[in-house]
Amino acid sequence: AHDAEGGKLLWVVDDAHQGGVTSLVLSHNGKFLCSGGEHGEVRVWELRTRQMVLHLKQHTMAVTCLQIARDDEHLFSSSRDRSIICWSLVQGVRTRSLVQKMGGINCIALHPDGLRLLSVGQERKITYWDVREGKPLQSQPLPGEQLAIALSADGALYATGGTECLLRLWDFATGELIAEGLGHSSAIRSLAFSPDGRQV
Repeated sequence: AHDAEGGKLLWVVDDAHQGGVTSLVLSHNGKFLCSGGEHGEVRVWELRTRQMVLHLKQHTMAVTCLQIARDDEHLFSSSRDRSIICWSLVQGVRTRSLVQKMGGINCIALHPDGLRLLSVGQERKITYWDVREGKPLQSQPLPGEQLAIALSADGALYATGGTECLLRLWDFATGELIAEGLGHSSAIRSLAFSPDGRQV
């Protein structure tokens, strides 16, 4: 962790994952941090003590993305093994699993309602899920592989980026492309909306 203003190193968790940390997400209450690793493990850390409080292992390949529901009780993890797993952080167990037919999943974005989810991956599609269903609701083909996806805080918009170096902005309700921008000279690997939803 670093100080946000000056960049000063505040603390380090050594050897958090064998093979390396591949994803991170902070809880909404700011009390804990979840990490995903190269070997498919998901770990939950208490921020105050930096101690591991949960160790979850179901994925067979690297964890690519983590998302926490607004209640801080459910965690979603995606992996190159084509699956998205929902975990109960209260009970420390898997509650459901969503599986894609082909291609590893690169990134997921959880809608604020906690029931809908978007994913992008190696199959070059944006896939829509209802987390209560095991199979995708629908998918939308794209010309290139997308590595990142993010939803605005109100759930109205989402953005994608990937190997084409293009940032695309979409309407969540209709799936229509709103805008497209070229600014990077290499693949876009991560995306985030500002809290007010006016910047990506």
